[in-house]
Amino acid sequence: MRLKETARTRLGDAVLRAAATSARRQIGVSDPIALVIQPDHLGDIVLSTPAVRRMRADLPQHRLIALVGPWSAEITRLLWPVDEVRTLQFPAFQRDSRSATPSPFARLRMATEEVAAINADRAFVMRPDDRWSAALAMAAGIPTIITGDDPRTRKFATTVAPTSTVEHRAAKALLIASAGTPAHLTSPTYVEYPLAIHLDNSGRCEHHRRYAVVHPGAGAPVKHWPQHRWRVVVEALLERGLDVFVTGSATEVAMCAEIVTGRSAVNLAGKTTLRELVEVLQQAAIAVGTDNGPMHLAVGLGAPTVGLFGPSNPREFGPWGSPSLHKVIHAGWKCPRCYDLSPTRAEGCGCMLAISPDSVVAAIDDLLA
Repeated sequence: MRLKETARTRLGDAVLRAAATSARRQIGVSDPIALVIQPDHLGDIVLSTPAVRRMRADLPQHRLIALVGPWSAEITRLLWPVDEVRTLQFPAFQRDSRSATPSPFARLRMATEEVAAINADRAFVMRPDDRWSAALAMAAGIPTIITGDDPRTRKFATTVAPTSTVEHRAAKALLIASAGTPAHLTSPTYVEYPLAIHLDNSGRCEHHRRYAVVHPGAGAPVKHWPQHRWRVVVEALLERGLDVFVTGSATEVAMCAEIVTGRSAVNLAGKTTLRELVEVLQQAAIAVGTDNGPMHLAVGLGAPTVGLFGPSNPREFGPWGSPSLHKVIHAGWKCPRCYDLSPTRAEGCGCMLAISPDSVVAAIDDLLA
């Protein structure tokens, strides 16, 4: 099976490179423009924020243009210090209607003219294994293409960042951002490059009692934790004198409703804009959730956090902040499907079920002490 998958990957790489080469445009660059490509969702946009700040400092004469999925446009505009945000339907990153999306190779040709017209003199491919975006940058004729040192992307690159020397996704993004500069980084940390999110006009949440935020959802169902266990955590927070807000997307309303049923917690799922969610998180005494984007937002906004990690790797996607303020609960299990977050994996993953409510409550008590 693995041999078949490896052969399929190699074939896909070869076809993608051939498509990029045949589609490649020759462009003339006038005013310097740097294209920052990030196809992922909210959490990765948050984790890439220190890297984009670094780009802004290193390239003061450049116009920075972010190229992100439409699912990430709003958070990108809120957090990234760029001059413009453009959107693109990156293949394989949509969380709905995937079957209606053209093939990656057809999509590459469709997007090439659009990206070539930007006239960027360099492109930063922020996801280390994002071969499609690297191929797109090549096809669009961008002279300098910076990627991680992943074998899937470096074949398209002119500059390769040593991303294999660090594990955390925020550190990898920082290495990509600084590659090719005189002051390139080697092992960036959250101390030197914190998330430190400060937004104008935030802090308008008018709740005057101490409260906790619980965000149980995640982009991948396999990262979910059973609702009855979340009810234990919510009850513990209420017993400790905190009000509790349970947050989530419009698709998570029913899940969050089940968690708050019979308790005085408030279900905000589907009721907050992104900006309002930021304001709620910013004033929280503590935030508790799975490996998800809002938990990374909470870290950047300065709220203490407790994060539950099962199939995802906390060394790569854990909180980009001090362990004294941000606790990771991980069962320590290993299996052949570790780090497989595909949407076809259902809830009920063993490494999530191995996390007990008692361990989560104990971490909460440590932070509230």
